Amino acid sequence: DFQYVFLDSNSDHELAPDYNWVEISDIGQNLNLTDDSSTTIDIGFDFRYYDQEYNQITVGSNGWASFLPCLNGDGVAPDCEVLNYFFNNSIGFPIGPYGLLAPFYDDLDDNVGTEPFNIYAYLDEVNHQFIIQWDDLANGQTDEDCVVGDDTSCQKETFQLILYDPAYHQVEGTDNGIILFQYEEIYDIDDHGSTIGIESPDKNQGLQYLFNYSYNDNASTLTSGLAIKFFITQDPTLDNEISINIPEYFKINSAYPNPFNPSINIDFSVKNTSSVRVSILDVSGRKVQDLYEGVVSSGKHNVIWEPNQAVSSGIYFVSLEVLNQGLATTKQITFLK
Repeated sequence: DFQYVFLDSNSDHELAPDYNWVEISDIGQNLNLTDDSSTTIDIGFDFRYYDQEYNQITVGSNGWASFLPCLNGDGVAPDCEVLNYFFNNSIGFPIGPYGLLAPFYDDLDDNVGTEPFNIYAYLDEVNHQFIIQWDDLANGQTDEDCVVGDDTSCQKETFQLILYDPAYHQVEGTDNGIILFQYEEIYDIDDHGSTIGIESPDKNQGLQYLFNYSYNDNASTLTSGLAIKFFITQDPTLDNEISINIPEYFKINSAYPNPFNPSINIDFSVKNTSSVRVSILDVSGRKVQDLYEGVVSSGKHNVIWEPNQAVSSGIYFVSLEVLNQGLATTKQITFLK
C-alpha cells in the first residue's frame, strides 16, 4: 500500500533530499504576522495531500502550517474557529490544527513587539514550488534575552517549508505532493521541546519526526543544514508512518461527573508500567494544570481535578501522555461554576 514516509539529508537512500537553501527574504511576500497569529494564503497550484486537494494554506507564526486549521477540522462549518496555537503537542494530538505541517512547531516570539518577526511566502514558478520561510525568529524560551540589532544575544530560528507542485514533481504511482522542511539555523531550546512532522486531515495518521526531544527511530538529530522530505511511496523498505489511533496499552476510561462542579474524577489505565503525565488543557491547547507526572504500574489509576477560583467555566480537555512513546489521548470535559 502507498503511505507517507520521510527521508532526511543524512540518509544515503537514492530518494533522500539534499539540503539546498532557497533564500526568499528579499523576494517573498512578508505575511506581516505577529506573535501567536496566522493567515491564510493561496498556494498558487493544487496540492494533493492524503488524497485531498488544497489550493490554500494557513500559516501560523509558531512554526506550523495547516490545510484545515479549524478546531473542528471542518473549514466550511459556520462555527469554524481558527486558533493560533503556540503550545506544541505530539502529532495526532486531538487539540491543534488539522491537516498539520510542522517544520518547527514551537513558541516563537517577538518579545512583546520588540523583536523583528518576519515570515515570508514565495511562489517559485520557475522551479514549480511554494516556499514559506520563518526568518530569524526568537524562541519564547529566551526572547527576553534578545536585543534588537545584537544577534549574538540570543538564539534565533530560520527554517523553511516547501511544497512541490505535483504536476511537475511526482513520485511514481501517486499524485500526492512532496513536502520538504529545511533548517538554515535551528536551536531546539524550549523546556518542552518542539514538534516536527505531518499529520492527516482527520488526525488518524501521521509522521512524527521529533516531539519533546524524542526522535523517530529513523530520524537524524535536528541541526542547522538538515533537510527532511515527506512523500508517499509503496516501497516496503521505507516504513516510518505511524497510526495515531491510540494504542490499546493506555486510555482514559472515564471522567465523571461531566459536566462537573466542584471536582471531577479521572480514571485511566495503562497496559504496562509506563511514565505518564495527566494534564488539563484549555481549548487552545494551553496547559491549565498538571495533575500527575510519574511512573505508574500496569492497571487502572485515578486522579481528581478540583479547579481553583481562577479557572472559568467552559470546555477543557484531560490529556494523558505516555512520555516514552511521544503519544497522547484526550477527553473533553465541561466545568460549570
